[in-house]
Amino acid sequence: QFQKMVSELSEENHLQTNFDFFVYPHSLVPQSSIVYGALNCGEAALSQHLVLCTAQQQEEEEEGKYDELDEDREFVLTSIMYNSHKNDKDSNSSRTAASVKRIEALIRSHKLFAKYVRNESLQIHLSVQEKQRLAQLMEEYNEWVTARDDDGQQLQMIFGLFDDCIQQQLSLLNAAFSRFKSLDVQRL
Repeated sequence: QFQKMVSELSEENHLQTNFDFFVYPHSLVPQSSIVYGALNCGEAALSQHLVLCTAQQQEEEEEGKYDELDEDREFVLTSIMYNSHKNDKDSNSSRTAASVKRIEALIRSHKLFAKYVRNESLQIHLSVQEKQRLAQLMEEYNEWVTARDDDGQQLQMIFGLFDDCIQQQLSLLNAAFSRFKSLDVQRL
């Protein structure tokens, strides 16, 4: 469910082709409240705040680039920046919404980690290496949700974050199902 939600965030839809082979039994399994439920007020406010802070940092970085140019070019650059800003208002709002959704996906992934990897009472069977890898990535909540997407690959990383966990769970289920299939029906 988490991968499906993340793939729907992708603008290019290249993530969906990676898991179209898997048919999820929606009628049998209820939707996850972590994946599809509303975030609490603090988490929603945090995602909005982080998007605004990131946008402000990017503006300051761009202004720093233009401060180094000489005054003769300043008028031309100002008019170019004004026109591009005026044309980009709609695209900025869609980028802001996409950034909020991306940060919400980071928050939701951390909630899944906290519930199924770190929580001993609900912990799923994973290899020690996989638990350590996830802990190294997500142990510090603040660092995890504030990670910047400088190279544009963060959505791809979030999409594949739990791939090894899924594979390990499927292998355990496959072994149990194989044993069940091999049972003599007459003995039951």
